[in-house]
Amino acid sequence: FVAAHNFHLDHVEVCIRRIIPLIWSRDESVRNAVVDAYAQLYLVAQEHSNASSSEQTGVAAPSSPGSRKLAESKVIARQLIAFAQQASESELSSLEELFSEMQRRNYISSHLVRALWSLFGDEEGSAEEVCGAVLVLSRLGGANPEMIQAKIG
Repeated sequence: FVAAHNFHLDHVEVCIRRIIPLIWSRDESVRNAVVDAYAQLYLVAQEHSNASSSEQTGVAAPSSPGSRKLAESKVIARQLIAFAQQASESELSSLEELFSEMQRRNYISSHLVRALWSLFGDEEGSAEEVCGAVLVLSRLGGANPEMIQAKIG
């Protein structure tokens, strides 16, 4: 699925969505394959989404390593938001389990969580993006409630 996605093959997104329920498999190798595939698909800034911000907005790209990492994490956050916003309720349940497994493996970086909170609190962001950030944060919070409690508590 990862290779098919990278080559932009027809209908690959439908197939990608169909494998998410496999996160519930009792077979550890199946669960591992699902986690690894989704990590490769959604936790890496995709080339087409990662065009320089100066090309997209006319604003210079961030220069410090910290600001570059946040910018990359925002691209990844937007990829997760786009996926979650198109998900059915059952896919969202599977996504929460997937996030839980990814957090156990330390695939969810603190930079990504900060980027999601940043998108949530962005007064200039669209309502759709803010709602999407809440959707992803709530699924991450279901897997790790301390993450939410630390921010709002």
